Amino acid sequence: AKSILACAAELDADQACGHVAINGLLYAARQRHLNVRLLDLRNSGDTQPDRSRVVGYGAFALYEGPVRQ
Repeated sequence: AKSILACAAELDADQACGHVAINGLLYAARQRHLNVRLLDLRNSGDTQPDRSRVVGYGAFALYEGPVRQ
């Protein structure tokens, strides 16, 4: 999530499925001076009791204008 929030197009296959597309989006967002906001961050352990192997999921918004908290 930190890389996405920083618009750092440096994700690899170990960090995100679809990392190539995400990196392209982050590169374009940075070129267009878009802001990124974290909407929600969860992992598969939120829906099952076994947390020995979890996968994370993030929802982000890209937008123009002033930074929102």
